[in-house]
Amino acid sequence: CLAACLVTAAEVNRVVCDGIKYGAAVLAVPVKATIKQSDDGGKTVARTLERATLWEAQTPQVVRADWFREGFAKLHRQGGVVTDDVSLIENVVGVAVHITLGEYSNIKVTTKEDMVAAEGVLNQNTMGGAGGGSETT
Repeated sequence: CLAACLVTAAEVNRVVCDGIKYGAAVLAVPVKATIKQSDDGGKTVARTLERATLWEAQTPQVVRADWFREGFAKLHRQGGVVTDDVSLIENVVGVAVHITLGEYSNIKVTTKEDMVAAEGVLNQNTMGGAGGGSETT
């Protein structure tokens, strides 16, 4: 199973269309949790980030091939670290990345706990339930 094996065909279609239209697009959902930032390795809270401005990036991410090549060439020359495909575009190439609304059921599966959650989503979908939706409140 890939890291995001719960992505739907509709999500893929939306992000590919947006990638073609804007040059770079990422599936993402609004963050639900309150996010705390720590500057001392997790000992104390430095600040609480504004939830209304935060989005959880998902996969797939779509990027123009020439921007991708340009980004990796610059990264190779300049050094640095990127955490995903679109961070290369936004931080190294300097191009805005379009956010395509994803679904909360498109979870990243990397831990045993994620596997349990993924099984729940798959079981719900198999039984005809909703796929998690992308509603926000």
